[in-house]
Amino acid sequence: EYWRSDSKYQTALQRDYQTGRRMLANLTGRSVDEMDKQGIQEAIDYLLPSMLFDKGARPTMKSSDELFPLTFAEINPAMSSNRPSDPFYFSHPTSPKMGMLIHTATRELHILDTI
Repeated sequence: EYWRSDSKYQTALQRDYQTGRRMLANLTGRSVDEMDKQGIQEAIDYLLPSMLFDKGARPTMKSSDELFPLTFAEINPAMSSNRPSDPFYFSHPTSPKMGMLIHTATRELHILDTI
């Protein structure tokens, strides 16, 4: 949620995307208005040819709205009110999950020591 709530970060991502779009337009000799998603991908394919077979591994350029489409509250509004505000709540030593994890790990280590 950090990337969606922090307006400075969001504007920096948008600014970087627009700068990259202008640079691709200059390199390919097109106008900036012609550089939509398809034009950007064509320019990247032309300027950075890739022999990678997996399409997910090839170079791409996406806007921040495509990279971070939804916040946690937008995905599951019912769970957003019950979610702790601490991002590391699962590792807090007093949480039941962490206590059980430590107990199980210690028990397994003692079993391994007896072997």
